[in-house]
Amino acid sequence: MLPIHPGEILKDELEELDLSPSEFAKHLSLSVDQFSSILSGTNRITVAIAKELAKYFGTTAQFWLNLQMFFDLKTAPSLTN
Repeated sequence: MLPIHPGEILKDELEELDLSPSEFAKHLSLSVDQFSSILSGTNRITVAIAKELAKYFGTTAQFWLNLQMFFDLKTAPSLTN
């Protein structure tokens, strides 16, 4: 099973709430390009962004950070010596 970037989950949440990425980017004080790069999976969810997402969605920052960490662990190249 391929890991899902938290941006994909966030994208689904926005669609469910009928919010555009540009509207939500303003809420996070991010540019549309910065927010779009999270939604597309090219940028990570940071602690600051996780805190804002937690406030908006009534979750915890840890929830969003765990999603990011799980994705990072599953997609990181294996280290072999």
